[in-house]
Amino acid sequence: YVPDSCFIDKVPKLGYDRRNEVKRLMTLIDTFYDRHINVVITADAPADKLYTGDDYAFEFERTVSRLQEMQSDAYIEATKT
Repeated sequence: YVPDSCFIDKVPKLGYDRRNEVKRLMTLIDTFYDRHINVVITADAPADKLYTGDDYAFEFERTVSRLQEMQSDAYIEATKT
């Protein structure tokens, strides 16, 4: 069974001290994106302000891009099929 949607609540701002959590979040979003699963997230900041560290700044840009795409009507419609 693969869910249609997933809810993630209370994602804190992530900095250098939370590198492991950042890596896990990036992997989770990649997995949802690749499997066309809708994700709803509540967080302490918008996606583009969520990670303030330098280690994964480039990689996290892809995560932000994917999160933004996952909000589009086209992505949401594609998950319905």
